[in-house]
Amino acid sequence: MGSALATRAMPTYFNNIVSSVTDLIALVAAVGTQAVVVRPGTYAITDDLTIPSNVALNMSPGAIIQIATGKTLTINGSFEAGLYQVFSGSGVVIFGTGAIKNAYPQWWGATANGTTDDYTAVQAALDCAYASGCVTVYFTKGTYLCNTPLKAQYGVNLKGDNSYSSVIKKDSTTTLTLTSAELESSALLIYSETGTPMSPVATALPSSINAILIINNTTNGRYIGTVEDLTFEGTFSSGSDYESQKVEFGIIASKSISDSCFHNLKINNVKYAFLTPLIISSKISNIRVSHCLHGIGVNLVTCTTIKNNYVSSARDWGYYIRSAYYSEVSGNACDGLNVATYYPTRTLTCAAYIFRDIRGCEITGNGQEGTVGALHWVINSFVNSVFSGNMSIGVGSDYTGTDEIAWLYSDGVILNSTVTNNLGYGPLTAGLTYGGANAAKHHNIYLASKNYFKYNTFNNNIVRDVMTGSPVEAGWGNNYPTTATLNSYPDYQKNTWTVTPTNLAVIEGTGAATYTGTFTKINRMVFFSIVITVTGTCTTASTANSTNFSLPFTPTILGVGGAIDVSGESYGNGMIYTDGKIYTPTWPALNKTVVISGSYMAID
Repeated sequence: MGSALATRAMPTYFNNIVSSVTDLIALVAAVGTQAVVVRPGTYAITDDLTIPSNVALNMSPGAIIQIATGKTLTINGSFEAGLYQVFSGSGVVIFGTGAIKNAYPQWWGATANGTTDDYTAVQAALDCAYASGCVTVYFTKGTYLCNTPLKAQYGVNLKGDNSYSSVIKKDSTTTLTLTSAELESSALLIYSETGTPMSPVATALPSSINAILIINNTTNGRYIGTVEDLTFEGTFSSGSDYESQKVEFGIIASKSISDSCFHNLKINNVKYAFLTPLIISSKISNIRVSHCLHGIGVNLVTCTTIKNNYVSSARDWGYYIRSAYYSEVSGNACDGLNVATYYPTRTLTCAAYIFRDIRGCEITGNGQEGTVGALHWVINSFVNSVFSGNMSIGVGSDYTGTDEIAWLYSDGVILNSTVTNNLGYGPLTAGLTYGGANAAKHHNIYLASKNYFKYNTFNNNIVRDVMTGSPVEAGWGNNYPTTATLNSYPDYQKNTWTVTPTNLAVIEGTGAATYTGTFTKINRMVFFSIVITVTGTCTTASTANSTNFSLPFTPTILGVGGAIDVSGESYGNGMIYTDGKIYTPTWPALNKTVVISGSYMAID
């Protein structure tokens, strides 16, 4: 257990009180299991050092262990310290299993006074928790100013006293640059500064990210952990301009998330409050968002609960749920979207809730109040799902643009789903109109075409002038057009097509590669698979954003598709573009069958 140490003139470990790490080592060698009090002073470690499990360290105020760059202090015994600094230097601290329950940023010098930049101390605590495995970084009451984005990795939990008193704040536009291995390869359609909520632009996450907290992992491929009882606070460049946020993201995942919980959080004064590119088997609950341009956005969602969240005073959208499978969205609220008090220009079409590419999900008991601009509920490409018991208060818009807008809006497939017992009520006059807006473009319910609407239960969706009043718009039976022919049989096709690969690296060796494409098409909805089969020693390799395969029909909107080999290993998701191709994710040279599959909405 060698170490080069700065020690005092003579050893002092009378009654197990040490004044140098050399004394500590000598004490352990002499008497075995001991509880050791470390006296005030600086203990400079210039070599790796391990404190064994039979030694319990009790750090006195003013006792600081200084770890040199590139060196590691491993503490396997129990460790006690108050809310004061006990570590310094850029070396690494690792706690063994059971040594501590929580790591505190104050141990690395955090002040939590709201004016001193605590970034270095907080990030050191997060790095320690990651190196130690499944340790919680605990933020006691105070404001932790961190003007550089924080990064939390696999197994790191963040917890505060409560979401009002434990605050992590960023007051700068500083970014953190991530490597390509730290970024999800799929484009994130819900992240876009261009386009509109109804026509988002495919945008990959930037490599330099301006965020308060980045959820990230490269070693394990996804983040697993808990973030709870905290406030994440951004600032404005101008105190009265609610569109001048200095910080782009409150919490953003740069890689996928699974088996995690985000609970009892507040996120204020950023452009995007909460954003994930891929989330599985997780829970997002009791998050309160205020004065952000965009609220809670999740992409590629599987077996996840989004429940009891509250978005207030957003501009473009409150909730954007995209490509969700077997998940629940319930008990959420969106209040005061796009109001002139905060956003006088209001140039974008806004939407309280957007649900796109939904499969096997339940969307129930959500609410919104006071959305001003365009859309309240958007459900597109909605298959085998339930949309029921949702309510709007203050149905109205002064939007004067050329888009069709509605309380309940769909310009995509609704198939084999239940859309029932949803209510919107006043103040309004006829349909979704007030304030001198373009009434011809305003609707209670807008279904772009009966051809997209098949095999559904669709009734008791009503807009009223008051909660107990009659429906306000004539010509609607149960509030869908009486002229629509519902539940007729759709066009149905099941066939194969000739697949054309581009930029696929094929080394034939003693064999060859073949490509088989099969699809099922219901109206405009296409479900497809491409099977790449190799023989002999032939291998295939794909490069993200370059390798692509032709599709049987031209997509009308962007989509995603996944790649998996015959052994069950997944290589992630690729993008379906409107050029009629799927751009596959990267996979190495493989001498095995690879299957690419996905779904999208076709032009015809």
